Amino acid sequence: MFWINFLDIKNEQFSKTTFIQTNLKKTSLKNIEKYKGILRVKVRKGTSLRNKVFGAIENISNI
Repeated sequence: MFWINFLDIKNEQFSKTTFIQTNLKKTSLKNIEKYKGILRVKVRKGTSLRNKVFGAIENISNI
C-alpha cells in the first residue's frame, strides 16, 4: 500500500508481487524501519526510454 499511496496510482496498475531471495541481512540495512522495498517499473515498448534511463544512471555513476 505504501507505493500506491506514495505515487497516487490505482491498485490495478500493479502486477503480482515478486519476492527475490537475498543473503542481505536486515540488520545490515540502515534505517530499516523506513525501508519500503523496491518498486520495479515496467513500460510496454519502452526500449528507447530504458536506454535513456540506463544512460542517465551511467552518467550519474561516473560523477
